[in-house]
Amino acid sequence: MTGFHEVARRVAAGTASNAVGRVLILLGTIAVTPIIVHAVGATDYGVWILISSLASIGGVLELGISAGLVKYVAEHAARDEVDEAAHIVAAATWLYTLLAVFFLLVGLGLAVAVPLALGLEAEAKTLARTLGALAAIDLGLSMLSLAPMSMLKGLQRFPVVNAVQVATSAVAVVLTVVVIEVGGGIVSVSAVWVATRVIAVAMYAIVARRTFPEYMAVSRRRDLERVGRLVRFSRSIAAVQVAVNMQGRLDAVVIGAALPVREVAGYSFAQRLADGTRLATDQFGKVLLPLASEVSATRERGALRELFLTSTRLTLGIAFGVGVPVALLGGPILDVWVGDEFSGYGGVVTILACAAIVDLPSYPAAAVLQSIERHGPIAWMAMGSAVANVGLSIALVGPYGVEGVAAGTLIASAVEVVVFVVPYTARLLEVSPGDFVSQVLLPLLVPVATLALLLLGGHELLPVTSLPRLVLVVGGSIAVYAVMYVAVGAAGRERAVYRAAASAVLRRAKRTRS
Repeated sequence: MTGFHEVARRVAAGTASNAVGRVLILLGTIAVTPIIVHAVGATDYGVWILISSLASIGGVLELGISAGLVKYVAEHAARDEVDEAAHIVAAATWLYTLLAVFFLLVGLGLAVAVPLALGLEAEAKTLARTLGALAAIDLGLSMLSLAPMSMLKGLQRFPVVNAVQVATSAVAVVLTVVVIEVGGGIVSVSAVWVATRVIAVAMYAIVARRTFPEYMAVSRRRDLERVGRLVRFSRSIAAVQVAVNMQGRLDAVVIGAALPVREVAGYSFAQRLADGTRLATDQFGKVLLPLASEVSATRERGALRELFLTSTRLTLGIAFGVGVPVALLGGPILDVWVGDEFSGYGGVVTILACAAIVDLPSYPAAAVLQSIERHGPIAWMAMGSAVANVGLSIALVGPYGVEGVAAGTLIASAVEVVVFVVPYTARLLEVSPGDFVSQVLLPLLVPVATLALLLLGGHELLPVTSLPRLVLVVGGSIAVYAVMYVAVGAAGRERAVYRAAASAVLRRAKRTRS
């Protein structure tokens, strides 16, 4: 197998396992969400989403260490430096233990203070405090799983990571349904998700030690030199993570402060539907950092340039494939998913789906820049975008409501990526505007136009009013889009990989039948 095909095989395996894992988790979430909403009501659900949004902001303050750990494990593995990789895993484990204690204590304190600051009513205030305490426990526990999980990602063992995530998600969904069936409320649901976090922490530790004991051979230790190395690399990533979560999570806070809390639930549904675009594309994006780190450690800069162009085209290809159906059919999809009470948020879905598509080219750019440790300026770009997003949301929520908040996200993301991130990365890798347009944008024009026409025509002939109709219209359109992308959008070497993968699947199927 050639080096190119070996890389393509690992990318395909990692992306496929990520996609399957994410789809299974997403299906479970989609199935259980309306059950929760109808059992506890939109107000209690909105409070839970509001508290979860605030807690998730705390999660990004893990300082971006996980990305640094993925990069360094991938680099040391490529150079057969297993002992050094084990030492940096041990240093990260020690740091994450400290962060777990810190987030638990701070989170419990904020659980008391935040409901007062939000001005919630008495009953909602008590509920928010309880949910806040549970969120603090969950956040602290999540820190303990990051070292073994990041080590596995650095070694490109994404199927293992996804197996753990799918298993724990399935347990959470089943227990949630059981709790609701016996009359439990939103507090009980939140407690179930905390319990499954404990299971996830244990599973990651056991799997990592049994699968790669040599990388977990060094005990957790205070190693300030390696901790400093991780922090120096990761501080810019931490700023980006804070910025991204400011854009994604503070929207709920702005809406909760300016509008009735029920609007948070509606916006959350629209946001989660639009975020399906990011979730689908991110399954490819997750494999890029360890791959780019390996390429930068063992190959010439030209290989990174090719990786950037190819991965950006693929990222946009996936983003359009998922984002265009969501943008055009957001209202009907919400109606099928959670009922026509929330179908009026279709316009919000359209705006947020467009924002996701515009934002996603920053993913391959960030992975390539991190692999060569030139990602510092990205942090300032992301922070500027986040501040602009919050400012625009506050300015627009009054006159335009939740649509104004969504528009703030779209405007900020478009300026950040189109004006700053992509041009900066292209200059650094010596990619001309003409090369970017001809190798990334133009190949997608015909497939995307075909997809949009098929969706609009399909919805006209077979209105999306039920799940089977949704599957037929969207599934058929995406299938044609995928064929069009391979035939028109993919580069020659990329098509060769697809043909080789299809041949391998057919051969395996024949062996299975025989």
